[in-house]
Amino acid sequence: MIWSIPIGWMNSLTQYVLIALDRQRQITGAFIVAVSFNIIANLMFLPQYSFRAAAITTIISEMVLFAGFALLIHRALGAMNWPRLLWRLGIASIITFLVVWLVWGVAPLLGLGLGPAVYLVLLWWMSPFDGAELARLSAVLPGRVRQVIARLARPTAA
Repeated sequence: MIWSIPIGWMNSLTQYVLIALDRQRQITGAFIVAVSFNIIANLMFLPQYSFRAAAITTIISEMVLFAGFALLIHRALGAMNWPRLLWRLGIASIITFLVVWLVWGVAPLLGLGLGPAVYLVLLWWMSPFDGAELARLSAVLPGRVRQVIARLARPTAA
């Protein structure tokens, strides 16, 4: 069951983005598909496999919901260059993890404090979002966050 938490967190975040994009009605459809899958899979597998089936069904249900949300995001925001975006975020995450892990043995609280700072600096330095992506994503951000991003955004070479 613990594996459903990261997917559920991504679903929650994605749901808020879809709401900000005024896509509430489409969200309902994605939930109907995911809940229907959950009910049918539990009816099929719960009698024979007990709680293990329920755990696996929950994880897969979150994946089904994520797939529906991903489709809705794609329709709302258009195509994103996910490989280019994700490799930079992945490298930033790995470096952040290593910094926290190395400092943790000496000073756990310092490691926890350094983690977000290192990650934000790496994101600024690596610029995972280009100008067009920032423009599309800024539509769903609060005004103050948008202003900070506009000040920090570095112009990209054309």
